[in-house]
Amino acid sequence: MCGRFVNFTTFAELQKQFALTNNINYSASYNIAPSQEVPIIIGHEAKLAKWGYIPEWAKGKEIKPQINARSETAHEKPFFRSGFKSRRCLVPINGFFEWEQTKQGKQPWYFSVPGEILAIAGLYNEGTFCLLTKDSDGVVSSIHDRMPVLVPQDRYGDWFTSEKDDALCLMQQCSGKALAGHKVSMKINSPAHNQEALLEAV
Repeated sequence: MCGRFVNFTTFAELQKQFALTNNINYSASYNIAPSQEVPIIIGHEAKLAKWGYIPEWAKGKEIKPQINARSETAHEKPFFRSGFKSRRCLVPINGFFEWEQTKQGKQPWYFSVPGEILAIAGLYNEGTFCLLTKDSDGVVSSIHDRMPVLVPQDRYGDWFTSEKDDALCLMQQCSGKALAGHKVSMKINSPAHNQEALLEAV
């Protein structure tokens, strides 16, 4: 799964990378947690949405928002099925965190491609979204068994427009092998901590 991520990218940088046609305001965050509102990309527009997907049929019901969906099954699960069919988004990030289980407890790691903006495949509905995850590969695989689906820049359009089978195939091809990772402070465990120093190696 993915329980925290980072976005300190300026809007001008987002606009260039995703060829955006609109404008939004948001603040940099070094410790984005579930329920927080962050930028997502839909086609060539950026929108603010809350991390925690709620399907359209749940309106008015007491239902727990979901922050992640398995890429292998989202297309068939009732909770995510309609979102996968017609409401795909990209979630821009600079990096994400995963936790390694050790004898001393859970040790957080930060993963990124230094200097690059990454995009996680996601689903959205009425101001909410979730991230799609896959079996981990590359450096993440030695730390955690799951990781976000990272869509390469030359496949952004395909993610938005592909039919189900092609979208499933695209996600299988997405790789995290370019990622680098390092241990970070346990302070990341609390959303109250939100500063650039959290990304430093320990």
